[in-house]
Amino acid sequence: PPPLTAPRAGAGAGATAGAASSSGASPGARRSNEPCIDRFGGGQCAASSGAAGMATIDPSGMTTDYGAKAAHFWERGRRQVADAAAAAAAVDYQAKGQELLAAGQDAALLARQRAAKGLEQVGSSLPVLTKDRLDLSILAGAGFGATGLNLERRKAEAYDALFVMSAPYRMQLLLALREMVKEAAVADPEMPSCVTSRIELIVDRLWTDIIVYQEKMVEDVRDAAMGRTAVDHAELALMGPPLLTFSPFWWRAHILYHYLPFDKSLFGCLKDPVWWILTALSLVSMYGIRVIFHLVLLILIMRGCPADEYQLVTFILGFKGTQVLSSGVVMSIIAATKFYTCVHSDHRHSCDVDGPGTAQDITFGVVDFVGSCVLVWIAFLWLPCSRNYSGSRDLDGQIADLDDGDGASEHTLSDADSDAGGFRRGWCFGCRRCCRHRLDPTRGGRLAGLLFYDMFCALMCIVLVICLARLDLTHARPGGRPARDVPINSITDIESIVAQDYGTWKFHIAFFMTRIFYAFLSVPFLVFQLPVLNSVLTHTRPTGYNVQGMCVPYMLPPMPPKHKAH
Repeated sequence: PPPLTAPRAGAGAGATAGAASSSGASPGARRSNEPCIDRFGGGQCAASSGAAGMATIDPSGMTTDYGAKAAHFWERGRRQVADAAAAAAAVDYQAKGQELLAAGQDAALLARQRAAKGLEQVGSSLPVLTKDRLDLSILAGAGFGATGLNLERRKAEAYDALFVMSAPYRMQLLLALREMVKEAAVADPEMPSCVTSRIELIVDRLWTDIIVYQEKMVEDVRDAAMGRTAVDHAELALMGPPLLTFSPFWWRAHILYHYLPFDKSLFGCLKDPVWWILTALSLVSMYGIRVIFHLVLLILIMRGCPADEYQLVTFILGFKGTQVLSSGVVMSIIAATKFYTCVHSDHRHSCDVDGPGTAQDITFGVVDFVGSCVLVWIAFLWLPCSRNYSGSRDLDGQIADLDDGDGASEHTLSDADSDAGGFRRGWCFGCRRCCRHRLDPTRGGRLAGLLFYDMFCALMCIVLVICLARLDLTHARPGGRPARDVPINSITDIESIVAQDYGTWKFHIAFFMTRIFYAFLSVPFLVFQLPVLNSVLTHTRPTGYNVQGMCVPYMLPPMPPKHKAH
């Protein structure tokens, strides 16, 4: 309602007086026949009842009395209106309060239900979680308040527990990825079932290698996080005792550091002139230079005692790689050139003089062929005695697991498999440092299976040389002299065939071509030299040699700070 304004006392009185004067009666006059009604409680009737006739009232007093009564009634009306508005607001607020109360009761009911469900899940552990007093022994056992070495030990234990707890989730993720890859690889509905099964088998075996490689990488990171191994380039570079200048060990350290450094990539090696000289020696197949170089290199690697697994694998792959390049590609180019120049246009040839391999001493060819087989087989057979120094060098430069009880690889061989294999210490000529307590026949990963492949290839090449020698003795080539029979009934007959054809130019060419054939049969070894598949298929981690000749984890030096151009 609009606000009430109290009338002024003078204004109300003036209006009353004006009304009285306009009607022609005196302001205080009253008819004689009208009853006296005391409307305002002022006592006028009582005062006028004692008079004999018409009573006369003072106009000024009448004006004051009416103004006060009007103000009183105005205040009473204002209060009644205010009380009515407050009552209406109270009713509105009460209704809203009832709604909020109902919503709060519903929320409280839902909270009680959730609390009851949580109580069921917590079960017996709830009393421990709601203890009135704090159990300080539990906090102390968890490492709360630890300082100094105790704090570092607690941190290391926390890192270790973190890696252990994450192992099942890593495995689940890798297995899920394997199934996704298999599903995508065999998604062709027209693919034969035999091809599908082969692809699934290949993916399973490859994924096993990936899991092993991933676990080894995690193990290295775990050891580094716990402070078990050296992870600084300066520490790895200074690891090992100083060597006497120009001593045999000094020469060994410098040759290995220049050829197989731990802190240089291929681009860094290209800047080293010594590396170029050693690489050139490894590629020269004439006069047995390549074989002699790799023989010395194998001795230097095995002198590490025990030899590093990654370095033995690198030796095998490097030796076979240089064989494909020097005895395969280069000798093929030489053979094609020689055959082209030794055949003349007048139907004559001088291949008996200018043919491939005729001018080369066959003894050096035999040394190159036999050395390419024997040195690789020795490195293969030495793999079970090896170990991997990547991530396993202690901060003091010692070997972490020389005294392990079983010595078997954690990820590649179980204890039962090691016992069944029958590999025992003493197979490596009784050297305890060169041998583990139990040898690990899974060293080298998938590469170890190529040993039998290489033996088969070498045997097949030997048979090929014998067949070509018999072909020359029997004159089985068309257009030559009449053929004759040369039987092979025993080893003596084979020796006789080779001895008769050994000094001829045809045998030189046949043996030259056989070396080329054997070199190209080593192409599968190149697959293991791919950057990613190398570590995955061989289950090894990169290593290298420092200036003291110690085999340490491979680690490039830190990048120099970049200076901003002014």
